[in-house]
Amino acid sequence: MRKSILLVLAALVLMVGSAFSQNGAFAPYVDAGIGGSSTFTGNGAVTAHNPNYIVGAGIESSTKHLLLNLDANFQSADYRTFGLASGDNYAATVTGTGYLKIGHLLLGGGTLYRDNVIGGNIRSIIPNLQSTTFVPLVGGGIQFSRDRFTALYELPGRSGLNQRTVDFNNEFFLTKSAHLRLTQQVSINTADTGVPSIGSVRVSGGQAAVGLKFVF
Repeated sequence: MRKSILLVLAALVLMVGSAFSQNGAFAPYVDAGIGGSSTFTGNGAVTAHNPNYIVGAGIESSTKHLLLNLDANFQSADYRTFGLASGDNYAATVTGTGYLKIGHLLLGGGTLYRDNVIGGNIRSIIPNLQSTTFVPLVGGGIQFSRDRFTALYELPGRSGLNQRTVDFNNEFFLTKSAHLRLTQQVSINTADTGVPSIGSVRVSGGQAAVGLKFVF
């Protein structure tokens, strides 16, 4: 049910964006990428989740003083599960952000909603294995003529894993009109989890992904 709702939201993102893009203030986009991730536990064990396929759609508004973005994406192997269960680990995420432009600097934040499925089970069945649902974000970045870099910290919210996450995003404009962009994402995570023969430990992990974005 939740997956259906998120798919509908993604479709609405495109339809609404298409309507507003005629005014030049809003531009819809689609993107896709591939990534890999690893988890490092307190006993030195390493767990890899590769590859992670990512597809999404959204709306962007870039004016003289503001940068706004609404994005919905699907990940085939959600790295935030930290290998706690095998098989059918995927996630859908909706993220909204807003930045104030001060010269080349970007200052702002936003929020995200994430729905994970782990081992074929939805969040309501095994809530202790799920990452945050609604998460506030705070961060900033730098905007150049053909390159945009942002960093967002996921403030502690509703989390069964006591996770801490920092997301780094970069977009390089491959065309002068910025319709085609090369995207790169790096996320660094830590979380509390149980490890056999050790007990509760702090687990670290991360993901790197690269992709393409087409802005209409």
